[in-house]
Amino acid sequence: MRQQIEERTRFNIGRVKNLLQTYRDVRGVGGGRSSVHQTDILRAGVVLLHATLDDLLRSVARWKWPTSSAEVLADIALVGMKQDVKKFSFKELAEHRHKSVAQVISESIEQCLDRSNWNDTNEISRFLGTVDVLPGNVNQSFPLLQELMQRRHQIVHRADRVDAQGQGNHRAAAINPELLGAWIGAVELFSADIMRELVD
Repeated sequence: MRQQIEERTRFNIGRVKNLLQTYRDVRGVGGGRSSVHQTDILRAGVVLLHATLDDLLRSVARWKWPTSSAEVLADIALVGMKQDVKKFSFKELAEHRHKSVAQVISESIEQCLDRSNWNDTNEISRFLGTVDVLPGNVNQSFPLLQELMQRRHQIVHRADRVDAQGQGNHRAAAINPELLGAWIGAVELFSADIMRELVD
C-alpha cells in the first residue's frame, strides 16, 4: 500500500508540474504581465495540486483506518447512512448481514472518504491523529499548505475573482509560476514526511 500511495502521489504531482511547464511554454519569454487566460493554467494547477493532497490523505486513511481504534471508527457512519448519523439499529445493520464485519467497516470508510476533503492545516492535524502521526513531526510545510488551500478555495468558490476594477487591475488575482512551484514543493515535502512517519 505504501508504494502505491507514493507512486500515485508522484504521478499526480507530475501532472501539476506538466501544467506548470505548459504555462511556461504558452507564456514564452519576454516582458509584460501574463493575461488571465494564460494564468488560468496555473490556477488549474492549484486545484489539481490540492486534489493531490486530498488524494494522499484519503489513501492514507484507506490504508490505516480499517485497523484503527474504535475511537477513530466512532466518527464514521455506517455505510448507507448519512455521515452525520452515527447511531444505528439492527434494522440498518440487517441490510449488511451477508457481509463480514471487516467488509462493512471498509465500505463505511470508503463512503466517508468519498465525501471528505481538507480545507486547512487544522483539519489535517486532526486527521493525522487518527493515523497515529504527530502533527509536529510533519508540519514544516504547513504554512505553504495553508496558502495553497486558501488559494484553491478562492479559485473554486470565487473563480479567483478580484472585485476592484480600473486601469491596471485584472479581473483575477495575480498568480505566478514561482508561487505554484513553492506549493508543489510543500506537497512533495509533506508527502515524504508523512510517509516516513507511517508504520507498515
